[in-house]
Amino acid sequence: PAGPQAVYLAADWPVESAVPVAVPGAVPPVDDPARLGVYRLKNRREWDFVEGISSGARPEFHLSDPGLHAVFEDVGAPIMEIFKKTMEVHPAEPRGIEGISDRRWQASPIEVFDPGSGLNTGSIRATLNGERIILEPDPPRDRLLVHWPDDLEPGAHELVIEVADRAGNISRRVYFALLE
Repeated sequence: PAGPQAVYLAADWPVESAVPVAVPGAVPPVDDPARLGVYRLKNRREWDFVEGISSGARPEFHLSDPGLHAVFEDVGAPIMEIFKKTMEVHPAEPRGIEGISDRRWQASPIEVFDPGSGLNTGSIRATLNGERIILEPDPPRDRLLVHWPDDLEPGAHELVIEVADRAGNISRRVYFALLE
């Protein structure tokens, strides 16, 4: 932990709500206060992000579950899947739904997750061959979906993805795709 920790107990947590609670003790100064957050211990081995806090005199967070809570500094960027070779993209299977045009290419999932503060899905930026492209975030499955443009010609293409977590740590990866 980068700062204090405390156990919050409740005999019966009566409603789905949160109580504002002051962080116990002093939060030490850090280079980037946006990277500070309160985490809750889950399953005795994993920490779940609760919310970011400031390093002010008496920062607060919203307590929604009992348990051990601690202040951590998130210094790790999101983790994106690394392909050992070029991604292969194949033509999409026809769906045969009347009135809806079929996609030309299969969508490509790319694993991306952040074990710290979590992904900032609003930060996702991507280019395909230098042109902006929109990716579909799929947070429950820890991935991004690339829907290749229908007018994209077969051959080699460069996809660049940049994503940040809620603490501002940025990850950037270059992928090469071969559309067959």
